[in-house]
Parts: sequence; structure tokens; C-alpha cells
Amino acid sequence: MREIKFRQWNFESKKFRYVGAIDDGVWAGVSSLDFDKSPLMQFTGLHDKNGKEIYEGDILTAPFGDCSTKHKVYFENGCFKLAWKSLDEWNKDDLEIIGNICETGLK
Repeated sequence: MREIKFRQWNFESKKFRYVGAIDDGVWAGVSSLDFDKSPLMQFTGLHDKNGKEIYEGDILTAPFGDCSTKHKVYFENGCFKLAWKSLDEWNKDDLEIIGNICETGLK
């Protein structure tokens, strides 16, 4: 079973707020979220080669031939993707988080 959790960028503190634990039917931390300023980014259920959790909006390096390329994790047609294929199709030992769209300004 995949763990369901989210994060949201806080523009004032320049840090992510993490949401996901349910206590008495209420999402923990939801009251502090501002849905007008920043979207929620969902945890993919996967980890990179260093054991870091991969979320939507993360920027990862991935092998492409003899070099590495940078790609954004996004959700499309019912699955998380990296570049042109499903995130599940990549070898997780080759993927590394190098940033995210909120801190780097990439879209």
C-alpha cells in the first residue's frame, strides 16, 4: 500500500510544509495550508538513490546515454512521470533529486 502524503511550499519561510497523517479523520497540518498561493505536491511513493522521498515538482537527474539529464516529476494520465515515461519505469538507483521547482524557479 502506498503512503499518501503531500507537501506545500511556504513562501515566507522558504520551506515545505508536509501533510499526510490523518488524526480523527482530519489531515494533519491542513489548517496551515494556503491553497491560493501554492499547490499541493503529492508524494510519488518512491525514493531516489539516496533514499529521499520523490514528490511532484522535484527535479531529478536521470541517465541518458553517456550523460545525465535534468527532468521535473509531474502527474499525467493517472501516473507520475519523469521526462517521457512513467516514473515506475526508471531504475531508482539511477535517479537523484537535485532540487525542486519552488526553490529553483523552474516550471
